[in-house]
Amino acid sequence: MFLRAILDFLFPRYCAICGDILPVDEDTICHQCDEQLPRTFMWQRKIKHNGKYKSDDIIFQETEDSQNIESNNSHGDEGETDNTVLFQNNALAKRYWGRAEIERAVAFLKYVPNSNSAKLVYDFKYHGKSHTALSLGQMMAKEIQSSGFFDGIDCIIPVPLTRKRLARRGYNQSKELAKGIRKVTKITIIDNVLRRSSFSVSQTKLTHEERLDNVNNSFYLSKCHDSLINKHILLIDDIVTTGATTLECYNTLKQIQGIRISILSLGFVSHI
Repeated sequence: MFLRAILDFLFPRYCAICGDILPVDEDTICHQCDEQLPRTFMWQRKIKHNGKYKSDDIIFQETEDSQNIESNNSHGDEGETDNTVLFQNNALAKRYWGRAEIERAVAFLKYVPNSNSAKLVYDFKYHGKSHTALSLGQMMAKEIQSSGFFDGIDCIIPVPLTRKRLARRGYNQSKELAKGIRKVTKITIIDNVLRRSSFSVSQTKLTHEERLDNVNNSFYLSKCHDSLINKHILLIDDIVTTGATTLECYNTLKQIQGIRISILSLGFVSHI
């Protein structure tokens, strides 16, 4: 802590959202901005409406969220630790219903363009700030871990980038998120099995159908995929919109015998 204080004096660190100088005990995001992040709470039975977490967008307090929490909570007692119903019936999980047999699915934040949460994503995707992704990976792992979401997961697989995009960006933001999760959970990262060949254009401004077509057959398995036989893997993505990318990853990985797949994303676009 003393060394950190000296380094902060010489090289001040700034909050990735508001730009204020960070105290010694804060990393990447200041406490006030942290409280404003629009968490989905998909991993909790009840949302405590005590003002601890506030929203930087208007969809955080949707009526449907309250209804989902009430419904989920009715499946067990307060002391029950099996949160399977939460992991399989939240808004992200429902995006895969009828299309994939996902074991568990959770997103940490609601993603809204031009919001504070979006600024964090822009920083690590387009401004070269890989540490922001690593820090956010740690943050969401710490908050989600007590729910049992990571229990029984054998390894983490980040959604891969094409070689061209990886070379241009210098790192895979999903892998940086995975590194942060590994720091907390100690779960091994495997990034040499699922590979990405190419895609036509960025997914950002495509329609639902166009996104599906754009990533169709864009992933493949390496020769060492036998190491994942009968494993429960956690697929990590930065933002899930339609679910097209993660669904294509799922379809590719399901070629492996006995594999089970769960999904964790930093952000989730609830309205598409």
